[in-house]
Amino acid sequence: RTRRFARPTAHNELTSSYNYGLHLDAAEYTAYLCGHAEKLGVQRVEGGFADVSLGKDGRVAAVLLEGGERLEADYFLDCCGREALLMNRTSPTEREDWSEWLPNDRILSLRAPAIEEPAPVTQTIAARAGWLWRVPLAQTSIAGYVYSSAFVSDDEALDRVTNARADRSEERALMQIRQGRRKACWVRNCVAIGEAAVELEPLVGANLHLVQLGIAAFIDLFPIDQGSALEALEYNRMMGEHADALRDFTIAHYRAGRSARTGEYWAAIRAAALPNRLAEKLNLYRASGRINLLDNETFEEVDWAWLLLGSGCLPEAIELHLQANLERAQPQHLATLRTSIEKSASSMFRHIDYVRYQS
Repeated sequence: RTRRFARPTAHNELTSSYNYGLHLDAAEYTAYLCGHAEKLGVQRVEGGFADVSLGKDGRVAAVLLEGGERLEADYFLDCCGREALLMNRTSPTEREDWSEWLPNDRILSLRAPAIEEPAPVTQTIAARAGWLWRVPLAQTSIAGYVYSSAFVSDDEALDRVTNARADRSEERALMQIRQGRRKACWVRNCVAIGEAAVELEPLVGANLHLVQLGIAAFIDLFPIDQGSALEALEYNRMMGEHADALRDFTIAHYRAGRSARTGEYWAAIRAAALPNRLAEKLNLYRASGRINLLDNETFEEVDWAWLLLGSGCLPEAIELHLQANLERAQPQHLATLRTSIEKSASSMFRHIDYVRYQS
């Protein structure tokens, strides 16, 4: 709130608990990772995807490039994004459609001038047919609109972002999405990573996280031979649970509180029956204040608490264990903690000064 920042330190319990995230330019971050990988010995071959060569057992034998080059390997990772060029040609598996709960099917993003005094967070604002965001960077900023084309046209969406930013940038991109996931991300010797496996709007920043989860899970289950049927089965179970948990956390932003938003878009979202696991989680919380975390959930209890309480979703009662903890919280201790936080914040650099100095 005071737009101050400091990295966590080991000085005391308070300063060691600081947490933060990074706003990164996607193109520059991609270039950095490519360069880093090549320094580690990764061989990079550039060329347009032409076709795939399959063996008699249905496994991928090689990827064919437009220049005629043939790339053979034991395993292939499809990181082609929502086009899933490799998986769609080799293993067109069944897909779960999430549009009933998450109808947004467009992402419009624009590069904008730097914000003079930016808030140290991504700003997200509910809109008539979706949500707007603005990300502050050191030398520039990025703004956008995630929306449903059934309720607003692309031209209207562009006008809405432009009016919010007071700047009509020519550097913009419009992407179509179809929210959902593959039921099987690992089929034979081909593994879909990131948006090739799961398409989810970036409300909770899940896209990069899903990429990291997919790679980490593949490393953990790295097969000892080319059979890999059991490893693939476990991989698909784990990634399915991760994806469903991220879907539920995203849906909860629309459904947790009593939204004051009106209109056909918001009415349609509220009319859809919730996924069973999310409905059970919210019902338990409303009844007792308990937040029940399942296996392979990315967001922790405190994240759910911020979301639910921040949305005005209060439990009807508090379970005995929580009541006991609340009774042990002494007012004088909380007052001392508040004073310590205020003193610490006032001694920090302004957030934007820290970012510009570091960059």
